Amino acid sequence: STNSESKTDVILDREHEVEIELKIGGREFREGDSAIISFAGKEGARTVTTVLPEVRSVKLSEGFYDVKVYVYSNSNIVLSESTKSQCNEVPRSGVLGFFGAKRKECFDITVPETKIDYALIGGGESENYILESELEKGKIIIYAEQLPVPRSIDDLQYNYEAFDEMEVLLDFDER
Repeated sequence: STNSESKTDVILDREHEVEIELKIGGREFREGDSAIISFAGKEGARTVTTVLPEVRSVKLSEGFYDVKVYVYSNSNIVLSESTKSQCNEVPRSGVLGFFGAKRKECFDITVPETKIDYALIGGGESENYILESELEKGKIIIYAEQLPVPRSIDDLQYNYEAFDEMEVLLDFDER
């Protein structure tokens, strides 16, 4: 029956809008760079992602977060055109194909020249419990590690492998 009386208590976490400031390898975030910053909430906290320089603030509530930062910069890496030959076994036509006879058929796959416009140059990740008193300050300063600007595909691969070992630190400041 819908005529019965009931009571429910709903506890909502207070959200605070906080400004994001990013420092990479001790330097300020540069014009021309871009960064993706994700606060992945745990234990019921929501996940928030922002892209710098377009959006410099996020709304967060107190909670445990997995913070990931990816910093990208202009790149001049060009992957040259390549051709690869691939062969497959295909059924023969006619009566022989009906009895399972196969023949080898080969073809070329061409990958065109590709320019990588943005390459990973820094970032990292860490797990943090963010207190409401820290959010009330209004500003999060994120310190991310820096990688060398890649000049080749091998350098780019190194950066992605090194990224897995990098950490970010959070500091809170008055806005």
